[in-house]
Amino acid sequence: MTTSLRLLIIEDAEDDALLLVRELRKGGYVPDFVRVETPQELKSALEDGPWDAVFSDYNLPAFTGLDALRMVRERGDLPFILVSGVMGEETAVEALKAGAHDYLMKGRYARLVSALERALKDAALRHERRQTAEELTRHREHLEELVQQRTEELEAANEELQVQSEELQVQSVELQAQSKELERVNTELASHAAELEAANVELEAFNYTVSHDLRGPLTIINGYCEVLRVLRNDRLDEESKGYLEEIASGSLKMGGLIDTLLRFSRLSHANIKEEAVDLSRLAGEIANDLRMTEPRRAATVTVAPGLKASGDRELLRLALENLLGNAWKYTGNLDETRIEFGVTEHGGKPAFFVRDNGEGFDMADAEKLFVPFQRLHDAGEFKGHGIGLATVQRIIQRHGGRVWAEGKPGEGATFYFTLP
Repeated sequence: MTTSLRLLIIEDAEDDALLLVRELRKGGYVPDFVRVETPQELKSALEDGPWDAVFSDYNLPAFTGLDALRMVRERGDLPFILVSGVMGEETAVEALKAGAHDYLMKGRYARLVSALERALKDAALRHERRQTAEELTRHREHLEELVQQRTEELEAANEELQVQSEELQVQSVELQAQSKELERVNTELASHAAELEAANVELEAFNYTVSHDLRGPLTIINGYCEVLRVLRNDRLDEESKGYLEEIASGSLKMGGLIDTLLRFSRLSHANIKEEAVDLSRLAGEIANDLRMTEPRRAATVTVAPGLKASGDRELLRLALENLLGNAWKYTGNLDETRIEFGVTEHGGKPAFFVRDNGEGFDMADAEKLFVPFQRLHDAGEFKGHGIGLATVQRIIQRHGGRVWAEGKPGEGATFYFTLP
């Protein structure tokens, strides 16, 4: 099976261009190509698009492959692959950072077809993501317009209700009409709430999809880093090795953030498996795990015995892991750590709590604690993704409970939660 391909080749040597086309034909493609070798010719050819992909030599008489890449990027996100016989590794890295999809050495075309297919697939995925993002943006703007319209209608209705309420003192016969008006307003509010709920579901689905799509590029980045370590390690200077380590480290951190996002997204759809849960036992196991991470740390973790509740065992474990893990993290700079898990009474009902003697927080910022990616302390001093407490809140709310916090700067914090 063959595939048609409209190809733009930036090359001053016609034989090299023909060799490239011949290799693509061997790989099952039928290229319809145009060869250019000056900036003017390239500009004219881009105006005659569209093109499926662009191949460019690096050293050209009139300009360089990086110049060509910038001109192509001004016209859109076309798959762009550099092909050169003299391009060094630093130049190749610079080209990849500037937006090139790949680079090949002339005459070494074993990866030519796979590089093209990967670039085409990557461009298609980005195009699809852009379309999805644009569609969601349009949907959100439409919803915002509806919200504004409904708000104005409700404000007008409320003004009318106020006037009518004053008139009811002398015109009690209008009471029935006013009641019907209130029912209409409530119906509109319920409809609006349903629309917002649907929008939230779509946004969570989009977050889940994007997180999954990010795994592919991260896998490629990690793979190339490992290849460079194994095959080119002796040719890299210390500065380059440092850059490589930073790339790999950043990729791993990004992977961890994606995993966190995926877990957070799944919480909205996870089934609650009701069963009797021994919270004291879970807290004790988590405390032992924390001690194993720093066996020399002076830490006292007190767990009240016999604390039980009804809920999903795994989700409640995750909530306790985040609460106790937070307490452990924010007491890490103290000479002696004190953490307590217990229960108290709030509003006539039991409220479980995790208390520590750590960094604490200003109560003016209490509402920010449970917002995803909101951090009240320096991320360099206390590591994390900023989504742990948001996860706790979502789990407790899924169980029909409530979570809140109290604290003072430098005097520790206490996190409370209730379960039905």
